[in-house]
Order: sequence, then C-alpha cells, then structure tokens
Amino acid sequence: MDGPLSRDMRRALALCGAIAVVPLAQLVPLPPTIWTKLPGRETITAAFELIGRDLPWAPLSMSPDATLLSALSLLPPLAVFLGALLLNHRERQWLSLAVLAVGLASVFVGLMQVARGISSPLWFSEILTPNEAVGFFLNRNHFAALLYSLLPLAAAWVASDTGAMMARAYDPVKKFDTRATVTHVVGFAVIVALIAGQLMARSRAGVILTIVALFGAFALAQRGQGAAKEAAPVGRLIFGATTLAIVFSLQFALYRVLERFETDPLADARVAISSNTIEAAKTLMPFGAGQGAFVPTYAMFQKPQEMIANAYVNHAHNDFLQLWLESGVAGPILIGVFAIWFVLASAKVWRRSYSEGLAIDQSLARAASLIVALLAAHSLFDYPLRSGAMMAVFAVAGAFLIDPPPASPARHPARRREPSRIRSEAPSFGARPQTP
Repeated sequence: MDGPLSRDMRRALALCGAIAVVPLAQLVPLPPTIWTKLPGRETITAAFELIGRDLPWAPLSMSPDATLLSALSLLPPLAVFLGALLLNHRERQWLSLAVLAVGLASVFVGLMQVARGISSPLWFSEILTPNEAVGFFLNRNHFAALLYSLLPLAAAWVASDTGAMMARAYDPVKKFDTRATVTHVVGFAVIVALIAGQLMARSRAGVILTIVALFGAFALAQRGQGAAKEAAPVGRLIFGATTLAIVFSLQFALYRVLERFETDPLADARVAISSNTIEAAKTLMPFGAGQGAFVPTYAMFQKPQEMIANAYVNHAHNDFLQLWLESGVAGPILIGVFAIWFVLASAKVWRRSYSEGLAIDQSLARAASLIVALLAAHSLFDYPLRSGAMMAVFAVAGAFLIDPPPASPARHPARRREPSRIRSEAPSFGARPQTP
C-alpha cells in the first residue's frame, strides 16, 4: 500500500482492534478480592474451599484456556480481512474467483460423498451425516452456508457482463459479445452446481437462505441506468439455473429435503438452550463468562431434565446469545457498532452509480453486503461463523464493503474513461480481471 489509510479503513481497523481486545482483557489476572465478587463465581469459590486450597489470582474468564484459544482463533480471519482490505480492484476480482473455485471444489467433493456414501475416500473427518453432503466441512450447515454465500458472488459476475451484452445488442457492427456469452454460460453452470449442492446438503437453514440469496441475486441485476433491460437476462438465467438444479436433484434429494422440514427433533432443545443461555448471560453480567467458556458455563445452568445421556451442549445455536453470555455487555455493544457500520457501508455501495467504476467492482461490493447479511441471519439459529472457513469468507465480504486504497500515481497513472465505456468493460469468468 502506497498511500495513507482512508477513514473507512481506520474505522474498520478500530473495530477489529476492539474485537481482539475483549478476550485479551478477559485473561488479565485479578486478585481474589476482586474476582470472587464477580457474578457467578460462587461455585468456583466453593470448590476451592472444599479442597482446602487458598484462592489464587484468576482472570475474568471462567475458562482461561478456552478464552486463549478463542483469541488465537481470531488471527486467521483478521489476517484475511487485512489482506483483502489492502487489495486493489483487480486483485479483489481474482480473490472472488478463487473463493468461487474453492466452493465449486467443495460441491464436487460433497456430491461424491453422497454418491459413494461411507465408502467414499473424500470424507476428511468423522462421518456424522453419511447421507448428506458436507464437502470440506464437518457440519452440513456450515457447508450450506458456504454455498448460499457463493450465490451472490456468481450472480455479481453474471450481472456485471449483462451491461456489456445489452450494449452490444444494439451495435450494428458487433452484436455478439463472446466474453459476455461465456460468462453467462459459466455463470449458469456455477449457479446450477451451487443449488444442487445445497439440496444434497439437506440443510433447512441452507435451503431457506438460498432462496433469500436468489432474491438478492435478482436485486444485483437491478443496477444503474437501464436496469429494466439488463435485469431480464439475469433473471431468466437465475430462474433457469434454479429450475434445472431442482430437476437434476429431484430424484436424489428433493423428497429428502422435504422430509427435513416435516419434523425438527431439535426444535424444543433449541428453545431450552436459548432460555438457559439468556439466564446465564443475565447472571454473569456485566463481564460475561469469557470467550470460549460456553460449555462449562452452560452446564452450570442446564436443568437435569434437559440433559441427554453421553452428550453435551457445545453451542447456543444462536451466536448473538452466545456472544452475550461469553462477552457480557461488550458483546451487544460490539454487535451494535458493527450493525451500524454495516448498514452505512451497504447503503453506500447500493446507492453508488455504476458509472463510478467497473460494473464488476460495484457488483462484488453489493454481493459482499448480501453475504454478510445472510451469515448474520444464519447466526440467529446456528453458528456458521464458528467455522474458520466461513469466518474467512465473512472477512473477505467485510473487506469488499470498503473501497480499496488509492493506487500510487507513479505506478498506476490515472486514466479517464467515459461512463459508457466503463459499463461495457466488465470482466468475465473467462477473461482477465481488470482494474478501473
């Protein structure tokens, strides 16, 4: 990076720093006269008295080892966010294609897992759901989260080339645009694969959020001037890809997906888990139990009639409630700050005219806002961001919402472009990404 950080970048870095400070502050040792006065520590104090040991210095966290691991787990997504934040437009385009490529590889692995069952050598971890695709993940819900997150990215590339295709449709000299045609064909195949993989995963949350993502893809087509003309081809492509994916999966997965919606054996359990988590969070206010300390803390508040033999609750199935329990008052405050930043950043990228840069750059920024919103919605009833891979995708999406640093004039001399030319130069799946 050659220039100073922009104001948006400085704000994002400040928020990242505040997130990292929370678990570190929870590890600071405190004398017994202080930590024994904190809410919920009575059980710990009684345990030391029972074994006849003096009270030691202890941190805010009720599980310091877990909090340390939680702090370390923030390093990969923070590194991904900082790296993506400093990329220019062209490098961000390549990064989006790399994410799509990894996602498609995961779809292929997932389909092979379903096709060959437990005999498939493509299971990379313990087989928990042998009849559902999980790709590179352990949990089918995390696999589903990756797939619906990729749909806006694929739609962004297709939508960005629609303007070029529509412009050439009225050109008497060159009506056929090979690049745009290739983009639409490849984009169609990618969307079909993502939806088919989603049906093979049999995740109810994944199916519902995939439908939401498809509506978001339609919204991406409504861009700039001439939106009515440009949205129609994208809309037909997405509708055709969805129909083909459903027909393709009809025999193998559709009925099994419908079965997943008939009964929910965890429905009552989720309600009880949420209720106990809220009770624990209120009890441990204002400092919380410590990042990563959910399992031992929840066990203190779990009722005997809710316990299951040979099993324990490892997550709240609501990341917002779990963050409140683990972080105390700091969790809701950080969520609120992030929500305000996200709304303002999303409004900025959706209001921006496509004449201000290459269409693909604007489409990727808008797709990033959809990805963040989808993962946040999923976090209301699951924990997709507890996966390192999905944390990385979330970090990339967050970085795409912020304008890249300005290029150095010495290395990247300014070039003036006419708005009509800018809209017709959107790169494609099969073309080299461009820099505005």
